Amino acid sequence: MNNMSFKELLMRVSLYILGFFAISFGVVFCLRSGIGLSTWDTLHYALHKLTNITIGTATIIVAGIFTVAVVIMNKKLKSQGLVSTSRTGAIAMTRGALVI
Repeated sequence: MNNMSFKELLMRVSLYILGFFAISFGVVFCLRSGIGLSTWDTLHYALHKLTNITIGTATIIVAGIFTVAVVIMNKKLKSQGLVSTSRTGAIAMTRGALVI
């Protein structure tokens, strides 16, 4: 791991979180404008309509199911899968908050 200053780390984390909000706003704007969603977001939207849960909760559930499936298939825990799930979870939480 390189020696990053606190200021650099704070800047990177801030941009990372800003990216979560940018993605979430994009999905919410597409949803509310009626122009449609991407294929992956359509899965979460369909779960939202079928089960009456929020889109953010549906995203978290799908990410959890896929993470468990990957862990089972690989038969060992890989850090890449967990990082991907944490990103998806953070995006899902911001989506759920923005759709309200």
